[in-house]
Amino acid sequence: KDKIADKLGNVDQICPLGGENVLFIASNDDGKTLYLLEGDRVSEVAKGVIAVGKSKRNEIYALLNQDEVWLIRGYDGKSSGELVARFSHELEIIYDEAEILPFNDGSKVLLAAHDGIFLISQSGSKLIHPIYEDEGDDDDELEIDMANATLSNDNELIVAGEQDTDEHVLMDSEGERLGCIGAQSSYPHFCLFSADDTQLITNSCHFYNGVTIGVDRAALKRGLKVEAYSYDEEGEKNFTLIDDAMRVYAGVATQDFYILGDAYGYIKAVGKDGRKIWRHYLGGTIKSMALSEDGSVLFVGTYGGRLHKLRLGAGQDSHTIGNGNHKEEFRLIAYEDKIYRW
Repeated sequence: KDKIADKLGNVDQICPLGGENVLFIASNDDGKTLYLLEGDRVSEVAKGVIAVGKSKRNEIYALLNQDEVWLIRGYDGKSSGELVARFSHELEIIYDEAEILPFNDGSKVLLAAHDGIFLISQSGSKLIHPIYEDEGDDDDELEIDMANATLSNDNELIVAGEQDTDEHVLMDSEGERLGCIGAQSSYPHFCLFSADDTQLITNSCHFYNGVTIGVDRAALKRGLKVEAYSYDEEGEKNFTLIDDAMRVYAGVATQDFYILGDAYGYIKAVGKDGRKIWRHYLGGTIKSMALSEDGSVLFVGTYGGRLHKLRLGAGQDSHTIGNGNHKEEFRLIAYEDKIYRW
């Protein structure tokens, strides 16, 4: 068993294309490989791609390697599409752990990595989090854990967090600080805006558990500050308790609710008011997630090397655990340097 587990990779990131096609990155001890899943067919796109991401609007895709960022409009994993921009960067992406989000206009990208959280553009790489005020702190030696960041759908706001603080930081599109959202568990671990941009959710974790809260975006822009560790306090709250159990690793926002994946292998649908809608067990720790263009198919990747294709609302399978009404069409398994369909 241990020998098999050692040869399983991670499905690090999943990036939706048109229809039900996705790009995904699988990693193992030999590095990372970008694949295209087209229907039920898998093809290798390129080796050495550290991260892939898609803009919230305008169909711009970002590909990150150790030297450059490519921004491509209309990319489908096969044809080249329209090259919007190509940025060199001087960062050494340690551990090859990184997530990237291109801006809607193709002017820059938001990068969250162990090296820090950056804006990368034609002007170079700008560290926006963490920022140390003490002169003795050396940003050149910076390494952070559990780096996470997101953009609002209109790209006006950036949110970023990592383990060494007890808050998510709210910034404008240039990385200037506007406020903060305190962690309600121990460590800031995940953040996401609702599909209509009216709410921000932030998750903080402790071991395999965590707390997710929702904050009104308009109130944040007016200067609302959410104190850390305040959800147990009595009295009026300035946030909504979304969930008090999950350590969230990945999530997507549908028009009606969030789908969040946790450390225990569950995906759960929760409303903006904290309403529990459904839960579905996949196993392993959830690592990545993407929703098809029409919202009918959910792709879920795990640290155990699996990519699940779920048809939402299509009825339960005989092996379903949970109260979700979803059929698994198939799963892919990243084993050694190959992808197998099961």
